[in-house]
Amino acid sequence: MNFDGLILDGAMGSLLLERSGIFASSETFNASNPALVKQIHLDYIQAGANVIFANTFGCNPQKREDYAVMLRQALDIAQAAKEESGKNVKIALDVGPTGKILGKAGISFDLAYDSFAQVVRAGEGKYDMVVIETMTDLAEMRAAILAAKDNTDRPVWASMSFEKGGHTAFGCSVESFAVTATALGADAVGINCSVGPIECATLFARLTENTQLPTFVKPNAGMPQIYRGKSIYSMTAEAFAKAMGPIVQRGASAVGGCCGTTPAYIAALCQAANAQNVAKSLYTYRGILCSQSKTVIPQGGTVIGERINPTGKKRLQAAIHEGNLDYVVALGPKQEEEGAEMLDVNIGLSGTKDADSIQEVVERLQCVVNTPLVIDSSSAKTIEKGLRYYAGRALVNSVNGEDGVMDEILPLVKRYGAAVVGLTLDKNGIPDTVEGRLAIAEKILSRAEACGIAKEDVYIDCLTMAEGAGIGNARLTVECLQRVKRLGCRTVLGVSNISYGMPLREDLNAAFLQMAKEAGLDAAIVNPIYKGLKPSKEALSFLQGEIRADDYIAYAARATTADEKTTTEAVTIEDAVRRGDGATVKALTAKEIEKGNNPTPLIIAALDEVGVRYEQGKFFLPQLIAAADAAKAGFDLLYAKTGESAECKGKLVIATVKGDVHDIGKNIVKSVVANYGYKVVDLGKDVPTEKILESLEKEMPCVLGLSALMTTTAENMADIVREVRKVYPVLDILVGGAVITPAFAEEIGCVYCRDAAATVREMNRIQNR
Repeated sequence: MNFDGLILDGAMGSLLLERSGIFASSETFNASNPALVKQIHLDYIQAGANVIFANTFGCNPQKREDYAVMLRQALDIAQAAKEESGKNVKIALDVGPTGKILGKAGISFDLAYDSFAQVVRAGEGKYDMVVIETMTDLAEMRAAILAAKDNTDRPVWASMSFEKGGHTAFGCSVESFAVTATALGADAVGINCSVGPIECATLFARLTENTQLPTFVKPNAGMPQIYRGKSIYSMTAEAFAKAMGPIVQRGASAVGGCCGTTPAYIAALCQAANAQNVAKSLYTYRGILCSQSKTVIPQGGTVIGERINPTGKKRLQAAIHEGNLDYVVALGPKQEEEGAEMLDVNIGLSGTKDADSIQEVVERLQCVVNTPLVIDSSSAKTIEKGLRYYAGRALVNSVNGEDGVMDEILPLVKRYGAAVVGLTLDKNGIPDTVEGRLAIAEKILSRAEACGIAKEDVYIDCLTMAEGAGIGNARLTVECLQRVKRLGCRTVLGVSNISYGMPLREDLNAAFLQMAKEAGLDAAIVNPIYKGLKPSKEALSFLQGEIRADDYIAYAARATTADEKTTTEAVTIEDAVRRGDGATVKALTAKEIEKGNNPTPLIIAALDEVGVRYEQGKFFLPQLIAAADAAKAGFDLLYAKTGESAECKGKLVIATVKGDVHDIGKNIVKSVVANYGYKVVDLGKDVPTEKILESLEKEMPCVLGLSALMTTTAENMADIVREVRKVYPVLDILVGGAVITPAFAEEIGCVYCRDAAATVREMNRIQNR
């Protein structure tokens, strides 16, 4: 079939600069030169665009106080352009990121949600659709989607900006974005900005493999190059349109352009797209679960780490009662290292308020592990909190066959796009027959589907009863599991219950896990050390009813307990930094100081290892920040004990340049560099040269860091550097940002830093010099 999708418009900011010659944030033109903004809309409409993005990208209360006024001005200008054109075009409310980091180093999820809600409400009635774009943090994307869905009945489109490898700066993969945005109820998903159409084609293929929603692509006109202080896009309109061909052929529902594109690009794209044949989608729903960086399709006994659950764990119970969440969170990275593919998170304990703590545990865990999480609680309030703040697609543990429980939990599962565990029990308890448990499973499946939850997202737990309490419990569970699999859903088991009250529990657990996997088990909640443990023939014989319990007990008396060193081994400072465990870093630092040792080399070595893993793509930005936070806990104690000041290590004066209000990159650098022991003087965003010079005079000696996200403000960076060099000719100046390249940095006499890790490396080099 031929392409019959929508043609989106092209860039606004770079075109405003080109036509006005004025360096300013795009939104200010809504008041200062509305005729120019309207003309750009008209030119895109004339070129063939049937969707125009209002000039509202930076209209957010986190960026400017007058956001609502500017937003409505922009929508009125777009409406005027539509009416003047006489064409039936759609107007999109263009929603960009807040420019803040979500979490301890920036703003809360709830504040981000409220900010997006205000934006959506401010323009209500003046737009046809909401387009959330250029996001890099999945947590922020979730906040924006939820806010939009809660505050307008207009379609909500969502897109993220990916690097060539298919991850954002925060480590969000194309697959995790597609899965999460789809599950949350977005009406279309897409890719925009960052890379050009050639690189986008590969990323788009991955997008379409993970969603059934309409898709859209709005790439840059290739990657920008800075030549003689100006941003140059070398890809011509014709080359851009040709490169978009594979994207259209693969089934994009809408295509357009981002930075560097003009009406000429959209005209060429319109002509080329309408001549393309579109392939039929071969997408198949797979019920994927995910974190920000990792996707999992539970099957074949996927291991869900069980250790963050206080049942039978006295030390964890004590930590929860004491509010020692450092200990709770530290259990995550260790299980991931041992092979857990997901992590169960249960902090419910009598006498505590787990709903008050689950947010912090979830937000901290997702910064130190890549594995998806299972939100485990019997409290609807706790489940909702866990789901709301989780940057990914979680599994909820659990509902059962009671009507009241399903009425309370299943709508939450649907709202937050999660999957759910269904326990085969009801108000009468656990049936002692396969038929009884199967009937409850069928009831749960029916209610879930009525709530809009797919069968593939329901995990029936046939329940594991201790074999020592009743011979045949293992066989009953396995038979029930086999019958449930025929219903088309997934299965999960809490494996360790089978061995309760028996010796050699590891052996029995491994044997039961093997039996369940052979019966078709999809996921097992279990200690990950059992993943590679081979069971004894005696354990299998006992669970299969071939030998009696006393025979197995006699065998156990002769056998040696499975090696448990993985759960008891000593943790080093390096381990703790790598896992983002600040409390342990602090405790071990204190011990080293008591011994008369200086732990600084150990902490620095660990940070260097984390930096290497980050550059290799094994760690992502949240883990980098968490490791830096953990290291800071050690440094702070060291400085307190020795009297050494953090300022002695060096100072970084940092700013986002004049005309640029996008400061998330600068904020990330600030957070990481400060935790390496440097003093960071943050001048903020949209900073004029005069303010930078005043700060340099006050803070000398120091290093200057400049950031620019937009092509329109990269030229301002060059001007600032020229002025600074007149006063400080040999000052070390570090530059970075989405549009800054090594060649441009060299041209203006600065050092290019790709990211926060590179900035730390340069600061260390300067300090050592």
